[in-house]
Amino acid sequence: LPTTTTRSRRLRKRGGSMQKKRSTWHYMAMLAGLVVVYLTLSSGGRQRAARALRRRRRATTLLRKKNDATSAAAAAAAAAGVSGGNPYDAEDVVRAKREAAAAAELHDADGEEQHYPAWKFWQRRGPKHAIPSGGGVGGGRRKRHADISNVPKEYGVWSPNRKYKWVDVRQLPPLPGGDQEDMIDRTIEEGGLGMRDERSARDFKKKYAGGPPMAWEADADDDGMTRHAATNDAADAEHGTASASHPNHGKGITGGSNPKVDYTSIDYNYPSTMSGPPAEGGYPFLEPLGTLMTRWPQDDIDHPPQPFVEQLQHFDYNDPEQVQMALKFRDAELPFKVYNVPEVVAAGKKWTDEYVAGHFDRDYKTHSLMDGVFGRRQDKRNKDGIPGSKGHCQEAEGNFFSFFIPMNWEPRTLGPPPTMDNDLTYARWAKHARYADKVSLGPTEKHFYWQAGIPREERLHPEDTWTFVSRDLPSFSSPEPTFFGFMPEMQKGIQCRFGERGVTAATHYDAGRNMVAMMVGAKRYVLSPPNACPNLGIVTRRRHPVFRHSLLNFGYLNLLEGDDPDVDTMPKEERAWLEVARDSMAVETVLKAGEVLYIPSHWFHYITSLQKSAQCNTRSGRDKGYHPEHGGFDDVMECVGEGA
Repeated sequence: LPTTTTRSRRLRKRGGSMQKKRSTWHYMAMLAGLVVVYLTLSSGGRQRAARALRRRRRATTLLRKKNDATSAAAAAAAAAGVSGGNPYDAEDVVRAKREAAAAAELHDADGEEQHYPAWKFWQRRGPKHAIPSGGGVGGGRRKRHADISNVPKEYGVWSPNRKYKWVDVRQLPPLPGGDQEDMIDRTIEEGGLGMRDERSARDFKKKYAGGPPMAWEADADDDGMTRHAATNDAADAEHGTASASHPNHGKGITGGSNPKVDYTSIDYNYPSTMSGPPAEGGYPFLEPLGTLMTRWPQDDIDHPPQPFVEQLQHFDYNDPEQVQMALKFRDAELPFKVYNVPEVVAAGKKWTDEYVAGHFDRDYKTHSLMDGVFGRRQDKRNKDGIPGSKGHCQEAEGNFFSFFIPMNWEPRTLGPPPTMDNDLTYARWAKHARYADKVSLGPTEKHFYWQAGIPREERLHPEDTWTFVSRDLPSFSSPEPTFFGFMPEMQKGIQCRFGERGVTAATHYDAGRNMVAMMVGAKRYVLSPPNACPNLGIVTRRRHPVFRHSLLNFGYLNLLEGDDPDVDTMPKEERAWLEVARDSMAVETVLKAGEVLYIPSHWFHYITSLQKSAQCNTRSGRDKGYHPEHGGFDDVMECVGEGA
């Protein structure tokens, strides 16, 4: 038998052989991985080179289309502000030259494309001046804050005395029945809008955290968080509980602010209750949009008509018979409101600024990588054991807000975006909202708008993982059908909007049937039927960042007959569109705390926050039917086209 020493020697030899084999396979696997990485980076380089070639061709085409002498004259006229010059043409040439220069730097002296090695990825980003700091052609896929300090500002400018902000006429579609040039098409094609593969993600955002206090903060109050609860207690003592009579529902729920006019408490005249939609039609009673704005100007928030005459049907949610009446209007795809909704009234009293800030102003929920394996989530919870919520704040230079897709907004072509995101916390936003009510903030001052969205998947998780909105509005978040979420399988989550005095959302439509609940404060809704689409200035090009929305400020309808010198500077294209919109038919309502508004599919809505407010909505699928009086899906399809 071999000795112990011999056996040990053989074992060591065998182990070394196996270790050598393992090392060989290990190095082969590493080599294969490096090859895959190299090929991936090389493929990315070829794609970038192809995009650079497309940019060069587009820039060359633009330059070929311009006569040098005409371009120089137009550029000089635009720079000097000479009347009759076309700054759009001059801007086109400047942009084309910049793109041509950017493309040229991606090629060598002989005109051949420079194919950088895959490992020299930092050399393929192109020159810095070829892109705005927020993205653009050649900018890779990094998400960076957009620099709009040096973008063209010839469009969407304020009037001389900064009383009105005119629309960028390049964003207006052709007038109905006219033969004007489609400026939107021109902007899209020559600006390269909607070509996401050639731009990085944009993030238009301002930072206030860590900076000095803003001017308004010295005059803002700090006691609104406690005042909300005291106001609710007083309202309960005076008007009773949520089951009180119709005129008192939601009365006094102002979110801790002290507005000059509290729209939860003013006088309203309500129509007689109908058992169902009238067979002869005529509901709702529609008036020209110009008439609505003349009777109650949009920005005259402190002087509403008294009493305010409501045209929409109001149904008591606590009355089963009236709920059945409301269902008939819902099935007929007609707008209406319900009141005395217990969970909405309760949420309004519960949603103090302190309570809401406790859910937004902290690390919101995070999901574990093991969620997909074990079907569970690991959340960061607040002191009440409820997962945190995610929200963000927007701002505008004025009170007019228009939705847009940041990814599609090219500042060098379109100018500054209509709104900017910022890093205000909910508590700081709420402080400004109380300040806006306190001083009756004017329409030309900077306004802030807080928004939050609850994903549709949240309702499919256990209820102990729901955020506060889903918990406090169970009829909106339930996975089972309810009066408000009657097609939960088509629900796209819950959207919440926290507005301050004057914030006005541009007119738009939602494809889904929409239930809008007001927990705090009040908003003015102007609803237009689907067949009014051609007269509202809706952007109908899918590649445009404002698709399905209008950029018309209907508050300017009253300026058409005025003699204000500033009004003379209104672009003729905007004036022409306002004259068309003035005659379109609409109905208005004030949605106040404790009420829920039903907006049927494809009905346009234009919204003004009358005071500090909190509103959430949920949608229940799309209706493609047709109403003989108000139109429907087909009208919007004809107006907007593919993608409606």
